[in-house]
Amino acid sequence: MYAAMSAERLGPADTNRLVAGSVNLVVHLAWVGGVRRVTSVREITGVADSGEVASNEVWAPGPDGRAVPTAPLTHALAERLRAFGFDPASLRGEQEWLR
Repeated sequence: MYAAMSAERLGPADTNRLVAGSVNLVVHLAWVGGVRRVTSVREITGVADSGEVASNEVWAPGPDGRAVPTAPLTHALAERLRAFGFDPASLRGEQEWLR
């Protein structure tokens, strides 16, 4: 929204390219049972041919409303996270993803 409201008045395609180039993960929080929980995490993977931001839902709501692994991280993001001390294999189900 901020890019679209800038003095340059960027169009949707340019705004989407800026977002895809600068955002790695989108974390969605929601109220679940009176407690705020992470319910979804999407990895931004680029821009689709349609010009929309392309993403991969790597954690989605499980049976209890909490996020559970659903798809592997891209190799590039997994390596970037490792460089900052995060071990993707520590996530439930992630071990199979990285083989």
